[in-house]
Amino acid sequence: MTDPRLSVIICAYTMARWDQLVEAVASVHAQSTPAAEVVVVVDHNDELLERAGGVLADAATVVLPNTQRRGLAGARNTGVEAATGEVVVFLDDDARAAPRWLEEMSKHYRDPTVIGVGGLVVPLWASGAPDWFPPEFGWVVGCSYTGQPEHTAVVRNPIGANMSFRRDPVLAVGGFRVEVGRVGADALGGEETELSIRLAQHHPGSRILHEPAAVVHHHVPGDRGRWAYFRRRCWAEGLSKAQVSRLSDPIRALGSERAYVSRALPLGVARDIRTSVADRDRRSLTRAGAIVAGLALTTGGYATGIARTRRTITQDTPENTMQGHQMPASGWHNFDIHGKVGIQVAARAPGAPQLQAMLACFATDREVPADIVVSERPEPMPDAALLEHELAYTETAVRFVRERVQLVLEEDQYRVHGAGELLTSLVPVLDRAMVNRGAAMIHAATVAYQGQAIALPAAGGTGKTSTVAKLMRREGWTFMGDDWAFLSDDAQLLGYEKPMFIKPHHKEIYPHLFEGARKPLVPVRLSRGVGRVTTVVHPVVIRYPRVADLSRRWSPEHRMVTAAQAFPGRKPTTAAPLAAAVYIERFEGARSRLVERDPEWMVDRMLGNFHIEMASFSQQVVTGLAASSVLPWTRWVEDKATVLLKALDGRPCHLLQVPSVYTPDEASDDIVEFLEELLPSLVGTRTE
Repeated sequence: MTDPRLSVIICAYTMARWDQLVEAVASVHAQSTPAAEVVVVVDHNDELLERAGGVLADAATVVLPNTQRRGLAGARNTGVEAATGEVVVFLDDDARAAPRWLEEMSKHYRDPTVIGVGGLVVPLWASGAPDWFPPEFGWVVGCSYTGQPEHTAVVRNPIGANMSFRRDPVLAVGGFRVEVGRVGADALGGEETELSIRLAQHHPGSRILHEPAAVVHHHVPGDRGRWAYFRRRCWAEGLSKAQVSRLSDPIRALGSERAYVSRALPLGVARDIRTSVADRDRRSLTRAGAIVAGLALTTGGYATGIARTRRTITQDTPENTMQGHQMPASGWHNFDIHGKVGIQVAARAPGAPQLQAMLACFATDREVPADIVVSERPEPMPDAALLEHELAYTETAVRFVRERVQLVLEEDQYRVHGAGELLTSLVPVLDRAMVNRGAAMIHAATVAYQGQAIALPAAGGTGKTSTVAKLMRREGWTFMGDDWAFLSDDAQLLGYEKPMFIKPHHKEIYPHLFEGARKPLVPVRLSRGVGRVTTVVHPVVIRYPRVADLSRRWSPEHRMVTAAQAFPGRKPTTAAPLAAAVYIERFEGARSRLVERDPEWMVDRMLGNFHIEMASFSQQVVTGLAASSVLPWTRWVEDKATVLLKALDGRPCHLLQVPSVYTPDEASDDIVEFLEELLPSLVGTRTE
């Protein structure tokens, strides 16, 4: 059988690897067995596409854009469809092929049972391999690793940086799954594993080979030799394996990993411990620790991914009222924020289910004005400026590089794009959009008494949720929200009935929420520690929307419930005229005290409290928009302050200080007592 024609596909997404891309293409053209063609696929980067087309394209090299979903899988599919060879060979844009690479691969395709061939990936460390980095974890940096076959052997799947398949079978099974794998510089993967399993299922008796003589050298930048990248990549590998297990045969999905964990890793730990004892080499002991830590992180990511999958499978059942979501016929979820701002969320955006849950009280079946649009795919930003490689920005748009979030602020519309969790991006954008319509977002518990509203701005942990529960037991009070609200310049308080987060110390105040079979919560004495851990991991978690959603629903720190569940039979108040604002804070005094303040003081506190109570990435969004002048600090603060001053004009403002040593239950007792004493002067009526 003659050797097949080979099409080499190189997928590229960033100008930062331009020199390496040129080197990769040149290494293919220098092969002992020539390729029929080189197909360079540029993944949604107009600048790179133009440059590659002008420099690399020739009779033997085709340059074309990714026509599918952004990401490595979509780009690979684009290359497979465009290729003319019988075998498609994949080389990373930051890898260099050895001269006999294609020759060593090609010879195996003389056997008709061979459906795929992969090779050895040798790391080229920019700064040298770290002393602590174990060779068993070469896959962390996209390279070969100890535990792989040392001679030609049948494997489940090849390494993505150096692999090949027969083209027709790949097309026949639908190509790479675009919902799996890497997008840009994120740490996910697994699309080649899932495809290999699918090929084996559709072609019984076929084989995929590992050929160590087919060598490529893979550039490894310095930042990938850091512990932070190792940790992130191991966790992401676990998530990826969970997704592959869901989409394919779970036994095959983990077959290679079982052997790797049971043999290669224990041998690596034993080797390094022996070396550390024999040679008194602390570096060997550190490598052994890295093996254990890497396994633990990968296992944790896998467990999280499996739990997320189980939630996804059951989320559309009627009993899961907080989790259920349906795909709208229009492809968009619509939310009407008090008739002032319309939000449209693309139903297929990864962050859509979470936004649907958190904005449920504003959901509507009718199409709303697209004042804010939320979707996955970012927009082109030609000639964008850079800020320390963390921000890219133009006059109207900012892209947060690491978080893969883009914000576009135009006069008539704001747009939020990203493949991760988007609630933290949306909150400051929603606040700004509402300010443009004469209302400002505040962080406060909000209640109404006999048709008049009272705002209780306060920091987290002050006792807002406990206070609301106790007020709802009294005649004349109604619920508006326990966390966020909007205050309009015509002195209307606009409620936000978002899900409530009930914590262990709320058991005595909301006893019915702890009855029956419920998600377990940590003991009260441990809840603060768990809360601190949650704060630390939050910046990482938000990059993965389903993990972020899962953490909100299943964190042992709290339970997530609706207002209807918290206050059965009590109809919330949507909007009411503002009667007063009472800022609540903890202090080091021995007894609670009430102090009158003026509206200017209250505005300053509302502005600061709203900003500090936002999630860390929400704060980063505000900073990024200001630093890039897309929305300058002066406009941000002055416009919102103007709305709040108009809203508070002529309304009583107070500061209520509660001793910091009080428990939330004790604090809420004092808050309720002071509020009832104030009622006659606030709303012009007396309590019973």
